[in-house]
Amino acid sequence: MIGLKIFFYRLLLRISSFLGKKRKAVFLDRDGTINYDSGYVGSIADFKLFPETIPALKKLSENGFLLIIVTNQSGVGRGYFKMADVRKIHRHLEKILAKEKIYLAKIYVCPHRPDENCRCRKPRPYFFEKAVSEFNLIRKKCYSIGDKKRDIEAGKKAGIKGILLGRDFKNLVDAVEFIVNESE
Repeated sequence: MIGLKIFFYRLLLRISSFLGKKRKAVFLDRDGTINYDSGYVGSIADFKLFPETIPALKKLSENGFLLIIVTNQSGVGRGYFKMADVRKIHRHLEKILAKEKIYLAKIYVCPHRPDENCRCRKPRPYFFEKAVSEFNLIRKKCYSIGDKKRDIEAGKKAGIKGILLGRDFKNLVDAVEFIVNESE
């Protein structure tokens, strides 16, 4: 049932994007931003959301922001785990969020090591640009939240405002409060 709700949510997003609906979004890093970063998170057992994640994402969603995750997962390229493991974690995450009526528009994953010089690894803006096009996003109404400079640099290169956790705001709740207040 939850998988069906996620499917229809994404289908409706695609249809409305095709029809030209303009949107705002928040791009979120994964490890260290919405969940604890225990090194290379390659299994559901290692994946633990921060306590503030669900309330923060719910507030963004209720205020009309699409939620998009952009994550570097070099553990795949290093052979620590497989893309199938990453997909399992993401299905697990989406089920947790869907129970709270929170849906992700998309999850973009770069599985490459830093030395591979791929186009999709942050701080390159490839996935940000792709999402802007795919979801008909209004850049000036979008934000990127992450715990590392590369998360913010990627967004800035795509013309998206960045929020660095630990520097700009203490945690996700504080960052979301700022975004919601600024977007009113």
